[in-house]
Amino acid sequence: MKDSEVKVLDENDHIFIKALNNLGMSRNAATTIAYLMNVDKSFIPGN
Repeated sequence: MKDSEVKVLDENDHIFIKALNNLGMSRNAATTIAYLMNVDKSFIPGN
């Protein structure tokens, strides 16, 4: 069995997402940016 953790956006992230959304960015793109700001490194399959 693998041990893993789940990342959850907090209230500050949701405020940031709403601000980007109010500036015209799609909610999906804003959420992706907020998530990427909170991860230590990206996972690239095969590397």
